Amino acid sequence: MGYVSLTPNTPNLITQSDFVPAEPPILRAGDSWQWKREFAGFPSGQGWTLQYALNCPGVALFQFPAGVATADADGVSFDVALSAAQTAAVVPGTYDLYAVLSNTTLNPPSQQTFELVSVEIKPAIFGALANIDTRSFAKKTVDALKAAIAGDTSATVQEYEIHGRKVQYMPRLQLEQLLAVYELRYRQEQIASGEYVPKRSARIEFGCGS
Repeated sequence: MGYVSLTPNTPNLITQSDFVPAEPPILRAGDSWQWKREFAGFPSGQGWTLQYALNCPGVALFQFPAGVATADADGVSFDVALSAAQTAAVVPGTYDLYAVLSNTTLNPPSQQTFELVSVEIKPAIFGALANIDTRSFAKKTVDALKAAIAGDTSATVQEYEIHGRKVQYMPRLQLEQLLAVYELRYRQEQIASGEYVPKRSARIEFGCGS
């Protein structure tokens, strides 16, 4: 299964069949990042180069340093590798990841920008000066909603905002509906990161022979 945004009104979106999944949905600042990526119709061995940018509206923009995406020996895909030092300054948050593919060997030169996937950047742990809340936005929201439904009236819970609206102004039914949504998102994060593996069950039926 690939990771791709399916927003219908966003131009230049890559469809599910056009790419090999590669970019992790969760990354941590201060860690080394590495993956291999292929774009259908943009072979690395035919002059195409790859650049990435992470954009978190109102928070931060991180453009991958030059040279971190190189052509793979297969002539088709790209090898992406960032050092821990290169990712250390990325501000934690939820970003939209963009890929920019360019080819200056064509006449005229070509450049295409694609919106790929939503990526959560977690804070660096090593070297932190104080304890860090390592929960994802989905997990924080699940915890806040559960607390609100249980009757927690603390400011931390009541002032928590979801889509620009504070929890204290939401009726119980809306809180429960949002909880179902964010519990699903959190479970998907756990599956993507390998923290949770869905249980597989087998059904065995016994019958009487005639």
